[in-house]
Amino acid sequence: MNRLYFGDNLDILREHIADDSVDLIYLDPPFNSKRDYNLLFKTPKGHESDAQITAFEDSWHWGEQAEREFNEILRQSNTDVAELMPALRSFLGENDMMAYLVMMANRLLELHRVLKPTGSIYLHCDPTASHYLKIVLDGVFGKENYVNEIVWKRTAAHSDAKQGSVHFGRTHDAIFFYAKSSSEARWNPQWRGYDDSYLDSHYTQTEPDGRRYRWSVKGGENVNVAMVRDLAHVVAREKAEIGLFVTLAEPSKPMTTEAIKEGFYTSPDTGAEFPRIQILTISGLLDGSENARYPDLSRGGHTFKKAKVDLGKKDQGKLF
Repeated sequence: MNRLYFGDNLDILREHIADDSVDLIYLDPPFNSKRDYNLLFKTPKGHESDAQITAFEDSWHWGEQAEREFNEILRQSNTDVAELMPALRSFLGENDMMAYLVMMANRLLELHRVLKPTGSIYLHCDPTASHYLKIVLDGVFGKENYVNEIVWKRTAAHSDAKQGSVHFGRTHDAIFFYAKSSSEARWNPQWRGYDDSYLDSHYTQTEPDGRRYRWSVKGGENVNVAMVRDLAHVVAREKAEIGLFVTLAEPSKPMTTEAIKEGFYTSPDTGAEFPRIQILTISGLLDGSENARYPDLSRGGHTFKKAKVDLGKKDQGKLF
């Protein structure tokens, strides 16, 4: 749908956008810009709208419009927001910030309605109101559907910590990332291919079919859940089916849980399922109690290269 709507977004959402119809929402609402954009966003009839003003210190005031929208919030079906907003009003009072939060809450409720169960929303704001907006987002989308806070440092911005200032420079914004449903949300990571020099230096092993791989050796018993997570990311990035994590120490419960979360690979030939991430211990491999589980692609042949037999000295020399 390639369409540009002109007008108050609250009216547009209510009158033109269907339930569960939007995949992705990014909004950069007005926040403390010290400017007035109202002349750019008049209605086609020339009327001004409170919802189209950017600098809320100057233009967002508690008045009839804010009171009307506050009452709408109390009557809508999201009880968390209906309980949250009176609490914020009791704390903040009827001031510019509260008027801003009321107008944002009403629009976020509509954005939640139009977002698909698999969809996500990104709200861009600055520290002036980010702490309040985070609470409102928790109320609208549910705190369990909070995904990330992305800190965006404005690289070209000048610090406002000038001589005589009593604060650090304010040079960043915040982007809050929420899912409509954390259990259904789509997440499609994007990868770029490595250049040849990186492949030559890091992926030194080659399969007979030309596919490259590498061994990653971790230090002794100092293994943790982050290393399992890193392996899962590498497996996904390289479009591999199974990853093996071999460790000297016994895996911790968080490590095992992280591995299980990656699910199973189903063999297209036999239908058998194999864990995508498998944690194996050195002791288990040596005593035969543990083995890597994977499809027998060679149908009985060797799927791993045999180590060369050392035909040199018969006697093992001393290690020390």
